[in-house]
Amino acid sequence: MKYFFGLFLLLLSVGAHAQIDDTLFLKGIKSLDDGAFLYHQKKFVSDVERPFEADGVFQLVRDKGVILKQKNPEPWVFVSTPTRYCFDDKAGDLADLPYFSYIKKAVDDLLSGQDEALYQIGDVAYMEKDGLWFVDITPTQKRVAQFVRKITLRGKEKISFWKIEYTDGTRIEMDFVPIKQDFSNEIDC
Repeated sequence: MKYFFGLFLLLLSVGAHAQIDDTLFLKGIKSLDDGAFLYHQKKFVSDVERPFEADGVFQLVRDKGVILKQKNPEPWVFVSTPTRYCFDDKAGDLADLPYFSYIKKAVDDLLSGQDEALYQIGDVAYMEKDGLWFVDITPTQKRVAQFVRKITLRGKEKISFWKIEYTDGTRIEMDFVPIKQDFSNEIDC
């Protein structure tokens, strides 16, 4: 579970250097603020033969927050608003999560098309090919680099895949499919 939240927060905290403002990548990431997504997650752990798999939905709404609803194998709901977070029936203040304000600022900047703060996460390799964008981030920011070895993102009009490789050998991969549902009314703690 901790890896899922770390993965989710890191996905939302990565960006590209300001010199590539008009890329397909930034357009795809900005699309996170435009509807909900189904996700399928595979978590690969050292010494475990098969990956752990999960399915659910998530939606990010600028200035309102985010909701993640895992459907299986075990249902749970995570909500984050500008000042609070909730996990199922437990709630808390975001001020209690000091790293989260850094992540939230990066997400807000990215969704607004301002990626200067995001480039501080690490070294970014960006490529476009045949209408697809690919981004690899190697974290250099100390708080991120102590846990994450590499972040990989790809998509077309919208993000379709991310992979996070952790320093302990764990790897999480997620595929995304846009859906025409709106969960924004459930973003409340």
